[in-house]
Amino acid sequence: MRNWNRYAKEPTQVRVLLNEYEQLLSGKAPSTRVISLRILRHLIEWVTQHSANAGPFQPEMLTQAVVQEYLAYLEQEGFSLRQRTRVTSTLSNFAQFLIEKK
Repeated sequence: MRNWNRYAKEPTQVRVLLNEYEQLLSGKAPSTRVISLRILRHLIEWVTQHSANAGPFQPEMLTQAVVQEYLAYLEQEGFSLRQRTRVTSTLSNFAQFLIEKK
C-alpha cells in the first residue's frame, strides 16, 4: 500500500501525470517503477523550486536547458555517473511520454 501522505502536497495535476506514467511502466519491475517515480518527483520538486515561473509544475518547464542544469546540479551534489545515467534515461522516457500525450 502506498503512503499517499508523503505526496499530499503534490499538486493534483502532477499526481495525475505521474499516475498515468506509472501505468505506462506497469510491465517493468516494481523496483524500476519505484526508482523512476522517485527520480521524477525529485526532478519536479527541483524544477518548481528553481523555475522563474511561480506556480505548480507544468510539462513545458522541462526544457533542454533545465534538464542540463538539473544534471549539473546532481553532479555537484555527488551523484555518481551511473546514477546520473539512470536519471537521464528516466527523463528521456518521461519526455517521450509527455510528447506522445500531447
